[in-house]
Amino acid sequence: MKFTFAPESKPLAGYTIKRAIHKGGFGEVYYALSDAGKEVALKLLHDNTDVELRGVSQCLNLKHPNLVTIIDIKQDDDRDYWVIMEYVSGKTLDEVLAGYAGGMPLAAVQNWIVGMSGGLAYLHDRGIVHRDLKPANVFDEHGLIKIGDVGLAKFISESRRNAQTESVGTVYYMAPEVARGHYGHEVDVYSLGVVLYEMVTGRVPFEGESAAEILMKHLTQKPDLSLLPEKLRPVVERALEKDPLRRTSSVTQLRDEFLAAVRGREVPVDIPASSFEARRDTPPPIRSETPKPPPLPPLVTGPYAGYADKYVRKWEKKRQKYQARAERKAEKYRRRYENRQWAAHDGSSFWARQGHFWIRVIAVGVILAALFRPHTIMPMFRAIAIGGGFAAIAYGGYRLFGLLTPSVPAPHIAGAAPPGLGATQPYAPPPVQVHRPQPIMGRTAVEYTAAEYRGTHMDSNTPRFLSLRQRMTELTGGMTFSIVVTAIITTVLATVTSLLPDAGRIGLFGIVTLAAAWLIQGASKLLEGHGEATTSRRIGFLGLGVALGLGAYWLDQALLVDLPKEHLTGTIFKEVGAHPLALAGQPTLVGYALFFGALFALRGWWRQADGYRKKRFRLMSVLLTGGLAFLLSWLWAFPQVIGVVWAVAISAVVHLSSVWVPPAQRHVG
Repeated sequence: MKFTFAPESKPLAGYTIKRAIHKGGFGEVYYALSDAGKEVALKLLHDNTDVELRGVSQCLNLKHPNLVTIIDIKQDDDRDYWVIMEYVSGKTLDEVLAGYAGGMPLAAVQNWIVGMSGGLAYLHDRGIVHRDLKPANVFDEHGLIKIGDVGLAKFISESRRNAQTESVGTVYYMAPEVARGHYGHEVDVYSLGVVLYEMVTGRVPFEGESAAEILMKHLTQKPDLSLLPEKLRPVVERALEKDPLRRTSSVTQLRDEFLAAVRGREVPVDIPASSFEARRDTPPPIRSETPKPPPLPPLVTGPYAGYADKYVRKWEKKRQKYQARAERKAEKYRRRYENRQWAAHDGSSFWARQGHFWIRVIAVGVILAALFRPHTIMPMFRAIAIGGGFAAIAYGGYRLFGLLTPSVPAPHIAGAAPPGLGATQPYAPPPVQVHRPQPIMGRTAVEYTAAEYRGTHMDSNTPRFLSLRQRMTELTGGMTFSIVVTAIITTVLATVTSLLPDAGRIGLFGIVTLAAAWLIQGASKLLEGHGEATTSRRIGFLGLGVALGLGAYWLDQALLVDLPKEHLTGTIFKEVGAHPLALAGQPTLVGYALFFGALFALRGWWRQADGYRKKRFRLMSVLLTGGLAFLLSWLWAFPQVIGVVWAVAISAVVHLSSVWVPPAQRHVG
């Protein structure tokens, strides 16, 4: 096989040919180095140049881990066209199959199928059909599967078999509808099914002496599935359907069905209508009903007794619930007050009494990781360092903001301790009766002492009334200020760190952070003033987190963002059922939804956005949010550093932009 150019020749400016790789009807492929030393593959086009260029130009801006990247198209001095591509050093699937006469192990087949389906799905989402998927066009580079020859230009191409076609690739892998001129994404599903058949059995489903004979078998004969394991037969049978409408709908579905069958799970099959018996019109069985309790006597008389009685009972239940809750919180505040007075008398601090509980928790987690997964230690320390440093910067900015803002002296509270009273003696304020407004008339008011409702003791769990106008005013103000805070945080990260190296990742980080802050502020403002949290509140935030994850995945795909993938190796769980959490180092739709859903459900975000929170900015609350994200990314496959920084940034934006009422200005009503 003679090639046009010898090693060390420079037919194309800026590139030096080192050796020849392949030659076929489409042209010649060489391994070359650029003047800067970058390894590339140069493809010299011979025949059908116009069609080949048209196909390749459609894929110039495509970038996916499972596709061979096309870098550029250039002309040399002889006006010959060259396609500059990424150089892949690994073996082709064709070469790997040559070592397995009876078929590859299913464990090895899984990696090839997942990689090929990822690359094909990326093309299909952009309206492109490969049309020449075959083992000679698929490469394995250190475990990463890449598909080559993307771009719709499929003319005569070499294979380890001789039967070829001059229009759409090798006939052994050609879908039946191609003979009729139909080129939907179903042809790639069929080709992937043929490749799957060949990987498992070591041979293609249809063979013959000529291309016409093989094509006729594709059109008329059914494949011999007896060579396949029984659990894979329905999967391959649907992928090799002659009718595209009855074929497996997508390469992603084919991948999922194959993985489910390999794991021993049931694969859904289409059952014909003739298999069902005719419906018999039989009366439903008679069920005995439990007698209903007698209705309670009415509390209100008059023409609207029935309507008003329902609401009176409803508010009565709420009054009893609030009264019991107030008694519990009064006891808790009494103990807290005594502890603070004891700490002031003893000279110890809150952190000394707590024994640095959260620091011990983090230390134990790092020790366990060192014992069971030593290779995750460096990513852990990097995530903790970046997240903690970013939280410290945000806290420093908040402290500076507080110093620049003039302070307002708190009003004197009747019965408060004199200024000269020392801290050696505990001081308890006298009980001053404060009456809380009741929602219904004629009910006994619940009385609270001044110590129970002192401003410092009123927090996000304190029931209070907020009008709709006040809620909307505070919400719109917080959402507006969130834009400024998010822009500052994103700019600092993009300038100081290497986490946001390009515009795509900057846009993804900033938009998702702002959207998360808006979702948290909107939901929290609707729930503010309704008392303590319930399980339904966490379920609602779980739904918001899942929705945010779906939107983040869509934005990731739209912006073609590649998140850092070197931290996915230390995770414990890499899939949920048959759904992988990451493919080729990038989080999938399930990975995004699971990370943000768990982050929203497990963290009390409504407390961080509540106007009666203890402080405007609590550094420990932000660090706990980052710690939760660190644990989630350790359990499930999600980039650890970007996940921790994302959670810390969302928490910082919510703290700094949400409305906060100082303790001296808080009141009940």
